[in-house]
Amino acid sequence: MGASFVDRSYKGKLTRDQIKKEFDAQVIEDRDYNGHQEGYSGDWQTLNGVRLDDDVIFANERDASEYVADHSDKWEHAVAVYFHEKVSTKTSAKASDQLKKAREGLRTTKFEIAEMIKNAKSVTIACKNCKSKITRKFLRDSNCPVCSSDLKSVTQNKRIARMNEKVDSIERKLRESMKKGKINTLIGGWCAE
Repeated sequence: MGASFVDRSYKGKLTRDQIKKEFDAQVIEDRDYNGHQEGYSGDWQTLNGVRLDDDVIFANERDASEYVADHSDKWEHAVAVYFHEKVSTKTSAKASDQLKKAREGLRTTKFEIAEMIKNAKSVTIACKNCKSKITRKFLRDSNCPVCSSDLKSVTQNKRIARMNEKVDSIERKLRESMKKGKINTLIGGWCAE
């Protein structure tokens, strides 16, 4: 039988007693919804209680969820952790729009360069690595089908690298512009199904 990862987040930094209360309430709700099954229901009634790992407060909900998934096992305890709620600012909203545009520009540039390589006037293109002459109509992307090396020119690679740097820069700016908000609680575990 398999297992599915189930997690839920709760507003605020819950105490151990509140975490146990929320967990027990969810088990009762799962039993009411799925019936009193002897295991394999795919919900929290297959878990053996809940434990709090409060050594660290995670930067965001995704990191907290990944930690819980890595530190819980099927038929064992659910794991509860704390995480910071991210609060969006005007700067982060602007950076988010810039990031969307930069990623779209990068995708478009990669596509245009691949099309330029495929649709050039000469019938063949030579691979600088393996020296093969490849008929352009057989190219699927901008890599050599023989040795998988890059067929793009130095200039094209520099153009893509600049655009990747721009995306990375905006991503850093976006992460920095997000304020740490209230501390919330995440409870999760691997449920037998």
